[in-house]
Amino acid sequence: ISEEEREEFQETVDEFNQFHRDELTPSQQETYDICKYMIEISKASMDQKYDYYRNLFASMGGIHYQIPVLFSDYALRNEQDVKDVILLVKDVKPYLDACLNYTKTQAEKGLLMLDFEEIISYCETLLSNRNQSSILYNLYDSIDALNLENENTYKQELLNAFEESFFPAYENIITVFKDLQ
Repeated sequence: ISEEEREEFQETVDEFNQFHRDELTPSQQETYDICKYMIEISKASMDQKYDYYRNLFASMGGIHYQIPVLFSDYALRNEQDVKDVILLVKDVKPYLDACLNYTKTQAEKGLLMLDFEEIISYCETLLSNRNQSSILYNLYDSIDALNLENENTYKQELLNAFEESFFPAYENIITVFKDLQ
């Protein structure tokens, strides 16, 4: 958790502490008690000793699953959406590289508990279909539906983003997880 997030949390706690429990109705007091309990749990979990307990690459629902789903479900309503999705695809590799660095630190701290084989297998399957990527073709279909003047240019930019960022990011996941295994 970043220092900024800690500060935001503290601001929320300070606002909450402006309430006086004894001035609330019984129902409000119950809500107050629940909120106070949740704040205490959140405070405890924000301790830096817990910073590397969260697994980003969980077997069913990790970040490596979420990104393809995000792009599969991405709605393209206009030309700006097409530009935005291309930019997002270009950011996949740097984003997943940061996630992999976090995961390496977890491993160094002895906190990494994952099903390596399942994660590697998923990434290999995704890459084995790269020439017929359903994610890419769904986005192509969405671009076609917009009837843009320069749709071929956008499709080429999208393909380049997949080849330069998306697919290499998944290749990196395989490499790193094989090393960590």
